[in-house]
Amino acid sequence: EERRQTVRPATFKMQQPAAIIIIFLSLLYGIAAIRSGASEKAGKVGVGLIDTMRTRRSLCDTNIASTLTLRGGATRHTPLLTYLDFFGTSAFAFSGTLTSTRHSMSVVGALLLSLITACGGGTVRDFLITPKRQAFWVTDVNYFRCCLATSLATLFWYPKLAKRLKIKDSHWPFCLADAIGLAAFAVIGARKGLEATGSLEVSVLSGLLSACGGGVIRDVLAGDKPRIFHADRTMYASPAIGGALAYALLRRFGSGEGVALAEGFVVALAWRVAAYTRGLKGMGARALREAE
Repeated sequence: EERRQTVRPATFKMQQPAAIIIIFLSLLYGIAAIRSGASEKAGKVGVGLIDTMRTRRSLCDTNIASTLTLRGGATRHTPLLTYLDFFGTSAFAFSGTLTSTRHSMSVVGALLLSLITACGGGTVRDFLITPKRQAFWVTDVNYFRCCLATSLATLFWYPKLAKRLKIKDSHWPFCLADAIGLAAFAVIGARKGLEATGSLEVSVLSGLLSACGGGVIRDVLAGDKPRIFHADRTMYASPAIGGALAYALLRRFGSGEGVALAEGFVVALAWRVAAYTRGLKGMGARALREAE
């Protein structure tokens, strides 16, 4: 009889100091960059040199923003923008399709669940904060096509590839792809919430909805426990909140759009990867009650 080795994941106390350093290093760098920019303006520098530096910094922020500003918030599109946007959509659609297969759903159910997982959170966000109350995937039908293609490919090809290559959806490449989608959608939603309302709280909530809302709806429809509501799973909502909060705070303290997007993305991605690799879990409500 085979024995299963039980691995105890790290608790909320985060006994690995390196994980904390990795997560917040980029945020500290962004704040330091803001302060250094302020000191440069206060220094005795020629007016022409200051204008040149401002122009270069503005161009750099614009390039980064156009790269990382994804679904629902960008007015300019670049190839990298499109690739990253649809990469996250495909990763979430893949997750929704696998959930449907575990519950023996029909093909139609798999297609709908993939769309809900990939676009559900952004849809709720758009109905709550946008004036037109119109979901982004209705305006651009390519998101629906991406979910449809990913779901069909997963249904017909993934089982054969998984059996031949002996891979599972819990292996690190799939988790990394999901983490990239989570981080991207978190900063996208945070940016859109901040643009629509100017509120720090709404910005963070919008980022959380964009990153985790589709997964919650998927789990409810499939009859599963939404993972972000339970402390027995590795951190998922916390990285999204951290990335959205990092973006909103940097924007509040005067950081450029591109820098804030990049920092928020890195914070969310590093946090989620650390949670997956180290088994980091959040403190449960029951533990807080027992501590009283």
